[in-house]
Amino acid sequence: MRQAGAADLLAKAGPGRLLWGSDAPYVGKETETSYQDTLDIFREIVPSAAQRRAISDAALRFYFF
Repeated sequence: MRQAGAADLLAKAGPGRLLWGSDAPYVGKETETSYQDTLDIFREIVPSAAQRRAISDAALRFYFF
């Protein structure tokens, strides 16, 4: 289900208009979910390295440029 939802967002908005956050919605759940877990989920739902890079670049543009 997660991967289908991500694929739908990627198709509709494109990776350049999406942001990914490793702490959402896991704030306060650090003992249940590790940072590595969130990275693994990101790789699972966005299998394309190029799309993951575009999502990361979108965050850089949003926050720093």
